[in-house]
Amino acid sequence: MDVPPLTLAVLRLTPHTLIPDSPDHQPIPSLVPDTPAPTPSLPSSFSLSPTHNYPSPFGLLSLGSTFSTHVRLSNTRPGGGEVLGVRMMVEIQGPAGRYQLGEIIHGETKDSEKTPGEEVQERAVEGRENGELPALLGGEGVELKVESEMKEIGLHVLICSVAWETLDGRRTFQRFLKFNVNAPLAIKTRIHTAQDPNTSLDPNKRNEVSLEVLVQNISTEGMLFDRVLLEPVLGLDAHPIGSNRTTTLMPMDTKQFLFVLSPSNAPVTSDEQTLPKSVFPPFHLGGTVLPLGRLDVIWFSGPYRDPGRLQTSTLNRRVPLTPVVPRPSLTPSRTVSAVPTSPASAIRRTDSSRLLPPPVPAKFEEAEPAEWELDLVAVEVQREAVEVEKEFIFKFRLGMRDSSVVVDDDEKTGSSIPPRPVMLGIQYLTSPPSRPVGGSLAPQTAFFPSTRSPPVMSPSNSRPFSPLVPSTPGAGPSSRPMTPVSTQLRQATSQSLTSPTTPLYMPSVPAPLPSMISPAFPPPPFLTRPPSHHAKQLPSRSLLTGEIAHLGVSLTLLKTAEFHMVTEDLGTTYADPTARRRRWEVASEFELRFIALQEGLADLGGLRVLIMDDDGSGGSIAREWESLGDVWVDG
Repeated sequence: MDVPPLTLAVLRLTPHTLIPDSPDHQPIPSLVPDTPAPTPSLPSSFSLSPTHNYPSPFGLLSLGSTFSTHVRLSNTRPGGGEVLGVRMMVEIQGPAGRYQLGEIIHGETKDSEKTPGEEVQERAVEGRENGELPALLGGEGVELKVESEMKEIGLHVLICSVAWETLDGRRTFQRFLKFNVNAPLAIKTRIHTAQDPNTSLDPNKRNEVSLEVLVQNISTEGMLFDRVLLEPVLGLDAHPIGSNRTTTLMPMDTKQFLFVLSPSNAPVTSDEQTLPKSVFPPFHLGGTVLPLGRLDVIWFSGPYRDPGRLQTSTLNRRVPLTPVVPRPSLTPSRTVSAVPTSPASAIRRTDSSRLLPPPVPAKFEEAEPAEWELDLVAVEVQREAVEVEKEFIFKFRLGMRDSSVVVDDDEKTGSSIPPRPVMLGIQYLTSPPSRPVGGSLAPQTAFFPSTRSPPVMSPSNSRPFSPLVPSTPGAGPSSRPMTPVSTQLRQATSQSLTSPTTPLYMPSVPAPLPSMISPAFPPPPFLTRPPSHHAKQLPSRSLLTGEIAHLGVSLTLLKTAEFHMVTEDLGTTYADPTARRRRWEVASEFELRFIALQEGLADLGGLRVLIMDDDGSGGSIAREWESLGDVWVDG
């Protein structure tokens, strides 16, 4: 076999992990220096393989890193003979196919305005017309520098193809270099949306989405992040949270990045120029996939500060499915125990049953979910610096709209006629009174057999308001210490409800059956279920040490207003952004007045919206908010 007159040499190859025999192939993790270390020369024994079927070890490269090489093709023919028509091409074959990095043809003058295909075609035409090929003299050579960003994971092959012309025709040879491209980072994301009432009722913060990004270095070298940005999709703005200071991320270490995405000012369409925008937030069905943006990461790795860049695909979030919550039972329930009860316990149950709140009406009609949609936001709040014994005001805005979409006259569905005005009632809610604990409020009586005499009443039982204080000799009759007014009120209420003059054997009056209770309207101003404080990250409700009181009546009627047409906000979705929908909507503002009583974190209570009948004699429950948030009361 004839020896080729041309020799291919690799002058530079980066990063050095591409060289299997290099010490940098399995580097020792270290900090990334501020300035890159001097680039070492290639090992003298390194050369490209004449066949692509050679065994491992192969080179290593990180996804997003820049592959760079500098090769030289020299005329090494013995005797210094010429070589005609020399050309060299560098390609990379990856999992997705084969693509060219660069090509050089000896004797050709490149034109920057021409594509490589046009240059080769023009050179071939000129060569055929002149009948001459450029000659590469002995000792001369051609060089080619190429680089490419690695965008695929898997086995890659560097292919250097060389060709020249002889009297017997064209001669060629190829050289190969295998390397694996691995993922340098493992990226996980977490989505956090508004859950706490303090945020979900804020018109500016309820549409914000917090994106938590956890980046783990799974490469063999230390990394220094130069930039970690979130490129949001059209319609969103991204704001990073935290310091931009970065340190070297060692292998298998993880770093956290936080971003807050909020709606941006979308371009105004012709329809929006004439119609106001809806006050309702965008609504998406459970399971809908919404785009957020792409993560752009730029880093330097290793002692030579090899650059790398990784852009993720579009990050999405999925709207959680709405859990099926059973409708709160408004019918009084009764638990039957299998254990027989004693007469004393029956008496205690009879007496303590009088301490329960008034029975809840048997049934209320709720407005059809498909008929009306309601939205509540706090437009003016004061959640901090609330002083004890000071009044403060919360202003809210209640939005109501028809669930049907306004369509054109040529459509068959929808309505272009505004609904008639609706009278709404705002009912402030608190937690229902708790059941008395133990026998503190129950009469201190018990059932004794006839063979025993009844116990003697102690002085403490005969004087329920305050204990007796023993008098000192010569001090005259005993006196009773002063009792706080609030304590007297609580004890007086307890005494009136549990009078000790109640006969021991009083026949219990059976409670009316649920069917005998006539529905009353409006319902009692109590929450149908206790507020859930899991969203506030509170272990228990006992941490709400503050106390506030609502001032004013519990039920307020809002002024009726006419419905007006608005453009619905669809948010940022994969759907057509120009497809806007129109709705009939009305908004009303109201305020709630409170007074702070005790220092600490205090819950504001709940709210219920009632749809009143025209005559005001009845209505239905439209929606209920179990919590309006909380405030901090300063002493």
